Amino acid sequence: ARTLHRALAQPFGEPLFSNQLDRFCATCPAFASLRERLAEFLGWSQALFFDPGAPVRLDAETRRWLRDLMERCLSAERRLT
Repeated sequence: ARTLHRALAQPFGEPLFSNQLDRFCATCPAFASLRERLAEFLGWSQALFFDPGAPVRLDAETRRWLRDLMERCLSAERRLT
């Protein structure tokens, strides 16, 4: 999750939080098609990092979901250059 956060911050120029997602998609339009997936990721990571009581899973299914999102983000990032 931290790796994906760092990767998203790079083209945006700052750490990305849920309340900045619209600006992120406007600034980095190659990611706009991932908006809903990114919103889900940002909500999940918010719970993971900042809500110790939240029922956050980090099982095989979640890892596959993260890997898929990372691959989609990598493809989007390639479209930026």
